[in-house]
Amino acid sequence: MKILVTGAAGFIGSNFVDYLIKNSDHEVTGLDILNYASDMRNIQPIIENSNRFNFIQGDISDDKIVLSIEHDIVVNFAAETHVTRSINNSKSFIYNDVLCTDGLLRSSLYNKNLKLFIHISTSEVYGTCEANDMNEEHPLNPLSPYAAAKCGADRLAYSYSATYGLPLVIVRPFNNYGPKQHLEKVIPRFITSLIQKKPLTLHGKGMAKRDFIHVQDTCEAILKIVDSKKKFKNEVFNLGSENCFSVKEIASAILKIEKKSHNSNYVFDTDRPGQVDKHKCNMKKFKEIFKWQPKKSFNIGLKETYDWYKKNTNWWKGKLSMQKIRIVLPNGQIIYH
Repeated sequence: MKILVTGAAGFIGSNFVDYLIKNSDHEVTGLDILNYASDMRNIQPIIENSNRFNFIQGDISDDKIVLSIEHDIVVNFAAETHVTRSINNSKSFIYNDVLCTDGLLRSSLYNKNLKLFIHISTSEVYGTCEANDMNEEHPLNPLSPYAAAKCGADRLAYSYSATYGLPLVIVRPFNNYGPKQHLEKVIPRFITSLIQKKPLTLHGKGMAKRDFIHVQDTCEAILKIVDSKKKFKNEVFNLGSENCFSVKEIASAILKIEKKSHNSNYVFDTDRPGQVDKHKCNMKKFKEIFKWQPKKSFNIGLKETYDWYKKNTNWWKGKLSMQKIRIVLPNGQIIYH
């Protein structure tokens, strides 16, 4: 089949393109506007070495571009994705995550060959876990402008299926980690700080918990959906490891890789506004339908991720200024996260 991957030069998008080329015979077109979180180096080796991948720089809301690309399936990763950045710049997130997604959905209605639209949402739409874990029926209670924008896109995609019959799957991945992730995210921020022999900054008391899934597992799971012969309409799937770790536990695990003492390498700072206390995935639905579950253990995945950043300093050294984001609180206080 011919697959359109939006956000193809970003973290999960570029890993998915790489996974598709290596593990399927599908033809792939990548579309990316190339904002700060995208990086052509993420996909350059694929462009140079595969005749099944073509890249186009462009906006997903540009219907002329989208309709000019022959494709059977859309996998939509394109989005602004950082909670902290959304606190001061909510308008950008609403525009990119909701309005541009609407443009892509609208264009898809006119693609007569379209078999499936896979919209990549996020576990952030759930807010804080109200029970032991979160299944697809968990209430949607987004706690940040980013989460609210993604929730809007999630429900907008749902409405296109309900109103127009668009063949749709919504995927809600929990926290992804792995190679090529931007330094604004916690695991690469911790890893690159440690490589530079800097302390690891933990916000609040470091007790907020997240469910982390390795990006390769996420890519394998999405390919399961692509290759499925099932007919989908308005289906929602969680993707996670079903294990959650506190920020402090993650910092300790990274320090352990380098055999560093723990307490002397921590710095505690103000907690982030709109913080989610706990995310823990329940992916029983996906496991039952696709007979699949994540393969990469957190300890192994974390060590592999650490090794990647240590070997690829040229990839991330130019991004160090974006490790921390300046936030102005309503009372005028300025903090960095």
